[in-house]
Amino acid sequence: MTNPDPGPHRLAAATPAATLEAPPSVRDLLGRLAPARPVEFLAPGLIRTARLSIRPLREADRPEFIRVVRLSRANLEPWIPLHRDGESDEALFERQLEMTLVGDSKGTAWRRIAVLDDGRIAGAVNLNAISRGLAWEADTGWWISSDQTRRGLGMEAVGAMAAFALLDLPAGLGLHAVKAAIMPGNTPSIRLATALGFRRIEGPNVSIRIRGEWELHDLYVRALHED
Repeated sequence: MTNPDPGPHRLAAATPAATLEAPPSVRDLLGRLAPARPVEFLAPGLIRTARLSIRPLREADRPEFIRVVRLSRANLEPWIPLHRDGESDEALFERQLEMTLVGDSKGTAWRRIAVLDDGRIAGAVNLNAISRGLAWEADTGWWISSDQTRRGLGMEAVGAMAAFALLDLPAGLGLHAVKAAIMPGNTPSIRLATALGFRRIEGPNVSIRIRGEWELHDLYVRALHED
């Protein structure tokens, strides 16, 4: 679990169309980023893995999203508090829905929830601050529902998200790197990131404001071309 929302630091309902056959480059990229699992990239920008549909948040998700947030809040608060100060669960949902819609419309973010076949939300994977200037990159964050941990769902969702981010346009986002800011004590996220090929960047840490305090985070990066 990493910080899923853009904050004061800077280092973010579609209908599925036809399934796109994954070319060899996609299969190779997925092989480097995650365990071998069937993954489908669906237009426009939807992903289907062995157990998850990774898609935008929708108004109809409100009750389930709030259920998962309430269930997971105590576990998420030390690392990635989703709520702003004084923010209600309803207001949090409204803000997350707006960020999803704005990010997609402007191309500045790619924010998705991971949904099980029975409709339960397993978590979320986000790409924020998407940049296509001198560097084509994004900040990434994720979280997993407290009742879905230790099942490999984080690996499945984050691996698919990273593969999609680094896949060439137009099938993917065409980014060259994705970065994750992770607190040193957040062992599950460190293990997940490392297993998916993210490497820790040596040098200054990143400060992110959490619960009114500035907390140091280590920066991990997964680049399209590694030395």
